[in-house]
Amino acid sequence: CILTFIATGWGVMTGFLGLFSAAPTDEIIQAQQLKIIILADELRTANVEYLAGVIDQFGLMQTEIFQNFKLHVLITLFVSLIGLGGSLLMFKGKKLGFHLYIIYSILSVISIYAVASSSNISSFHIITNISVSGIFILMYSRNLKWLK
Repeated sequence: CILTFIATGWGVMTGFLGLFSAAPTDEIIQAQQLKIIILADELRTANVEYLAGVIDQFGLMQTEIFQNFKLHVLITLFVSLIGLGGSLLMFKGKKLGFHLYIIYSILSVISIYAVASSSNISSFHIITNISVSGIFILMYSRNLKWLK
């Protein structure tokens, strides 16, 4: 639960801070895009084409997230609150927390599609999120016998 508390607590904190923050300016977006282009070019120079493609897609996804900043912040806050609530309930020995955690895991994987187009979301991003969520669900499921 401690790792889940940290991850979801971070999401809640950044969500609340994001509510009171201004969206990134065009200058910030352009500076970030330039950094992504430079990194992808360095990877191509090193003949790491797959990773360069992942970085390119990440840059496009990040640009869309910046363009839909407030929506992304609200989704992050909502999903993180579900995860935090689920982990707190599991910590207190409630089986309902496990079910909320599964909902949190699913939402955390698919929520990116609300702010970025599917063509700009890399399969690497989705597979990584599904893998981490699956590992945590598996670990929590091993302790269901202790939950009421």
